[in-house]
Amino acid sequence: MYINKIPPKKLIINKYKPLTRNKYYILFLIALFSILLLNSASAFENTDAKVASNHNPILSFVSEDPNVNNDVNNITKDLENKYNNATDQKEKLSLLFEICEIYSKDASQEIYKYALEAYSIAQKLNDVEGQIKALKYLEYYNYLIGNYSESVQKLLDASNLATKYKLKRDQIEINIRLGDNYRALTNISNSISTLKGALSEAIKINDTFLIARAYNRLAATYFEIMKDPTVRDTTIYYAMKSQDLARKINDTTLIINNLNILGASYGEVLNDHNRKAINTLLEAFSLAKQFDDKESISVICYHLTKMYFLENNTDSAYYFANYGYQIAKAANIKSVLSVLSHSLASYYEKIGRFDSAYKYHQEFHNYFEEVNNNKLGYKIKTILQENQKKQDDLKEEMQARSRMLRTIIFVMSIILLAFISVVLFLRHKHSEQSRALLQTQLKIIELQNSELEKKNQIIIEQNNELKRSNSDKDKLFSIISHDLKNPIGNLNSSLSLLIHNWEILDDNEKRELISELEKSNQNVLILLFDLLDWAKSQQGKITMQPSNQDINFIIKQNIEFVQKIAQEKGIHIDADLQNDAVGYYDTAMINTVIRNLITNAIKFTNRGGKITIKSKTDNNKLIVSVADTGVGITEDNLRKLFSEDEIFSTVGTGGEKGTGFGLILIKEFIDKNKGQLQVESQLGIGTKFTFQLPTEEINE
Repeated sequence: MYINKIPPKKLIINKYKPLTRNKYYILFLIALFSILLLNSASAFENTDAKVASNHNPILSFVSEDPNVNNDVNNITKDLENKYNNATDQKEKLSLLFEICEIYSKDASQEIYKYALEAYSIAQKLNDVEGQIKALKYLEYYNYLIGNYSESVQKLLDASNLATKYKLKRDQIEINIRLGDNYRALTNISNSISTLKGALSEAIKINDTFLIARAYNRLAATYFEIMKDPTVRDTTIYYAMKSQDLARKINDTTLIINNLNILGASYGEVLNDHNRKAINTLLEAFSLAKQFDDKESISVICYHLTKMYFLENNTDSAYYFANYGYQIAKAANIKSVLSVLSHSLASYYEKIGRFDSAYKYHQEFHNYFEEVNNNKLGYKIKTILQENQKKQDDLKEEMQARSRMLRTIIFVMSIILLAFISVVLFLRHKHSEQSRALLQTQLKIIELQNSELEKKNQIIIEQNNELKRSNSDKDKLFSIISHDLKNPIGNLNSSLSLLIHNWEILDDNEKRELISELEKSNQNVLILLFDLLDWAKSQQGKITMQPSNQDINFIIKQNIEFVQKIAQEKGIHIDADLQNDAVGYYDTAMINTVIRNLITNAIKFTNRGGKITIKSKTDNNKLIVSVADTGVGITEDNLRKLFSEDEIFSTVGTGGEKGTGFGLILIKEFIDKNKGQLQVESQLGIGTKFTFQLPTEEINE
């Protein structure tokens, strides 16, 4: 079982701009009228595949083998009969895994029910490795249909078992899958750090197969950001490293997937020489067909479609788009269905088949929205679930302690009553002894009361902690409703204006509206990043994974991320970066620090201003500064900048809004990385933030 998932960000890239909804309605009416006049629509529909095949001599080697599916069906039916007749639970579990493996190679949804049954049997047998294996199959199914939140949850369940029972190899394999899921959720930095950690562990145990897989998924992740010229060679490097190892161990699935990544990468880099990309993809396609790897076939078909469209070879483009679409449709691979339906819409638009173009365009929007809603839902759901769980745990613990306190008081009351009864009974005979005994018992009661007071104080402290947790939750919801409401409202208003007034708007007005949409979307994204980082920080969910890294890559990546916003305000960003500016830090945290510093500088710099970013190493310190020519900060606000007790946010020079958590996160993350942060500001002149990080690990 091996996941051969196409990168979701690259999936939605297409050279052909889709028609808008209103235009499709008009074109559909024209096409319908033409079809009625010609009275030949059904005949043309039945010849689409034949036309593409007749004009494509290179496709002669991909004919279907009718015996393949029959063989698979016969094998699975035989295994199912054995399973139904088996009485031994271990034998049943083994047969279920054989069935799951066959269906995984066929990218079939049938894998879900058999994996679920296998997991149930493995739990009854207390078979830990069997439970992990079943969870991997369940994760694979959810991954295929784009349900990444459930996919990640299955992996985390498997990871807990592997960690508890010290199953090192399983843990590495799970981390590779987790890294790939983070890539699918577009959490690139987390994906890279997770995969590099898995690669390091695989090298330690000298497992060639896992090393090759880690290289392969790193190549797929870097392919996501190939727009950055500095990572293009990295993508191809990791793919070639994986390919060398895959050929040594004769892993056909890895070989096919590496060819797919290399072919797609050549297509991104060699824009004027697509033949190398096509030849590589055709080699991958031939192998995938030979080994009946349906998931890989559907992904490769998308890349071949894209390449043939670039060559204006619409017949070949249609063949592979339709072929891959049918495979993905049968396996319900929604991310691939999204882009292939878009490609088919483009093809039918080019040949004037507007009714079919409209149909596939609608499918593209439906699949695209479903996949992306899963990703956003996963992030929000994770935060809310963690907050709710923490509250429930604290509430349950308080209730338990309250019950314990009541029990102790009840028991002590009984003891006290018994003691008083004994004292009264013995008082007449042993008055002196009774008084001494009474004094002793009173001291014991005092001690017990003291213990009760301590426990009561613990309960009070826990209650205060619950109140603080509720306050954090209310603060988060308040910010979501207040600071995200306006940008999302503006986004919705601009979209509505654009949709309902498309025909009457001229091109300049359309471009202006679309530019505003992009700007609003970017602002919402930045606000969401800050909220997510703050929420994780408050919950203590951020883990440190420091390593020696060149900080210039993070700076360049963030400059590119905010370049559009800066250009909108006419702000020039100047980067004076020293070569090999290496420090010892956690990549994800410092990425958040740099992003917030740059976006804050843009926010408070007037139109036409300038931002200067510098990096250097000096005296075993990595020094980075972000300076702007903005409005500056008052002395009163300087004192409140990093205060958690008084969170405040001011409006930028362009009306931009923020959460107020950015600078708090910056200070916290710099401290966690054993660094220092300084700020200098003059009203009307500008502000300069400087932070220092160690260049090597500091042992305390």
